[in-house]
Amino acid sequence: MDAEHVAKRLRDLPEVAAHPGLAELGAAAFTLANVLLDDDDNLTRLGNPNGETRARLRARIEELLATSGAELDDVSLDTDP
Repeated sequence: MDAEHVAKRLRDLPEVAAHPGLAELGAAAFTLANVLLDDDDNLTRLGNPNGETRARLRARIEELLATSGAELDDVSLDTDP
């Protein structure tokens, strides 16, 4: 699945569609996650992302949000389960 396909599917969600640019941000995060998770050094023994990998992904998402412009000012990264 490529970034454009991910962005299209995200745009179909009302919660995402309400924020112009959020679908593309999500697609960029998805692309980075694919790269990070493709490297076994970024995974725990059970195949989950390790702490450093989670931190890198979170930092990139926060960076994308910070540079995305005023239309996403009310969007934040919520990591609560």
